[in-house]
Amino acid sequence: MNASSRQAANEVARFRTLAGRMRNDSLKYTRVIRSGIAGHLIQCSACGQAGSGGFKFQSDATDAARTHANRCLA
Repeated sequence: MNASSRQAANEVARFRTLAGRMRNDSLKYTRVIRSGIAGHLIQCSACGQAGSGGFKFQSDATDAARTHANRCLA
């Protein structure tokens, strides 16, 4: 298993940002990844927000990522 497939396996959810939807840019997204220590983390490829949170529950992290993606204009 290479690094990219390991990273994809840890990804729980991915949402396109508001700017990504407006510009039809699939490279602007916010994702939730599973982390062994902190539970779940949020990373945004558009604004660079990385490691936000440290959510214990996947549902909380997914809700926070969706909210961030709906507001991110980067």
